[in-house]
Amino acid sequence: MSETNGVELQPGEFIRDGMICKPLEEHKQLSTCLPDPRFQQVNITNWCWTMFVDHKRCSNLLGEGRADCAIFKKCYESICPNAWVEQWEDQIENNIFPRDLTRPQC
Repeated sequence: MSETNGVELQPGEFIRDGMICKPLEEHKQLSTCLPDPRFQQVNITNWCWTMFVDHKRCSNLLGEGRADCAIFKKCYESICPNAWVEQWEDQIENNIFPRDLTRPQC
């Protein structure tokens, strides 16, 4: 710790115009789902459903937690209501989800 004008500064702090300043933390890039040309000018309900199903199918095919499947998860988490996602997760747990997530769509 360094002292300036009788004030103890923490590492990284500095004094500017008589005020103790801290460096800005790194900016985090916030973003949502990129536009999908399949869902132009439509209710996002279909887009939400498709992203959720695609994420689950991708996870079943490639394995849970794969970066390849992360874009689908990011999309459905940003556009789907939480209540829908919770309901669909419950349906998957109870084996009553209306879509087979283990087979590719024909």
